[in-house]
Amino acid sequence: LLVEKGKEQAIEMIPELPERLEAPVEKDQEIGKIRCVLEGKELVSLPVYAGAAVEAVSWDKIFLLLLQNLGTF
Repeated sequence: LLVEKGKEQAIEMIPELPERLEAPVEKDQEIGKIRCVLEGKELVSLPVYAGAAVEAVSWDKIFLLLLQNLGTF
């Protein structure tokens, strides 16, 4: 991305990300974007990807994890 010298500090990075994500989320799944704006003009919009997978958790799994970890307190 090229801009005039001295204007690089004026670039706004505006994240567009959801407040929450529903699991499951796959690694490298697009979850939002970042807009680069200079003087009100969008220069580029870049995708944001999940860095890791997140599986959905059921109440059964939560209960099982709780039971497995009771002895670690």
